[in-house]
Amino acid sequence: MEKNDLNFKDSLPIIQSSINDQIVSTVNARQLHAALGIGKQFSHWIKDRINKFDFEENVDYIIIETNPGKTLHSSSFLDPP
Repeated sequence: MEKNDLNFKDSLPIIQSSINDQIVSTVNARQLHAALGIGKQFSHWIKDRINKFDFEENVDYIIIETNPGKTLHSSSFLDPP
């Protein structure tokens, strides 16, 4: 395993979350955005991903309120049905 692989894994922890009454492996979308080095603003990038792949809230991702006015998207590793 290369050093860059370890840095990427360290910067993107896998979280166990409940989506639609199932425990699934998820990642913090803001951390994913940062780890991938996306140049686009996060809010535009995540909305584009949700629309492009027809993700459904509470099926493919959940929204976690972190601070008033800010939300956190958590993406699931589940394959679409």
